Amino acid sequence: MKPKAFFVCKAIFIICASVLVALFCLFIFSFILFACKASGACYVSGFGRNGLLTFLVMFPWALVLALFALFLILETLLKKFSLAYKRPIFYSITLLAFLIILGGILINKTPLHPHLWERAEQNRLPFARRMYFGLAERNPEQMHFLEIIATTTDGFLATTHQNQEVSVVITGETKTAQGLQVKDKVIVFGKQEGDIIQAQGIKKIDDNFHIPPLLNRPKPVFPKIK
Repeated sequence: MKPKAFFVCKAIFIICASVLVALFCLFIFSFILFACKASGACYVSGFGRNGLLTFLVMFPWALVLALFALFLILETLLKKFSLAYKRPIFYSITLLAFLIILGGILINKTPLHPHLWERAEQNRLPFARRMYFGLAERNPEQMHFLEIIATTTDGFLATTHQNQEVSVVITGETKTAQGLQVKDKVIVFGKQEGDIIQAQGIKKIDDNFHIPPLLNRPKPVFPKIK
């Protein structure tokens, strides 16, 4: 017969491992929400078929698979804990999933991920630099983060993140936000030729976003590992 201390240590290990995996799940889910917003993916899904396809391409499916794998590990740990203490696993899993979703949404409203992005941009976060810079690498050429500087008869003039001036042309088929004004920050979905963008869709950026979306930033160059 195994001593009581063995079961106590086993329970402590399961609890600690479950908490650690749950925290990883929480971080990844909150990062998925951040990635969809910071990359601009969540803004383009309403821009017709091309916008929806762009959203599907930009969505971080690999992170979703990682989250699913971690959740399976967490479920296995909780099953062992539930069998040991005769508690229904369904309630534990449901409650934990709810807490992860709620926690991820709340974390996404804090400056955590924008702060980590800035540290990665300054090369002060080497272990996660590729993860955050990967958001900018997935941005398609037809997505543009702009700030309106003047209106024109057929659209508006705007500047990019690198202070380059472009002209956005709005047609009858353009899906655009209402009430756009000078100094508004927008995401424009459309093909660019020279300094002219034929807009298929325009979406105003949420003003309370902590940092500009990662669109139109220089593509990161990583040093080669010898």
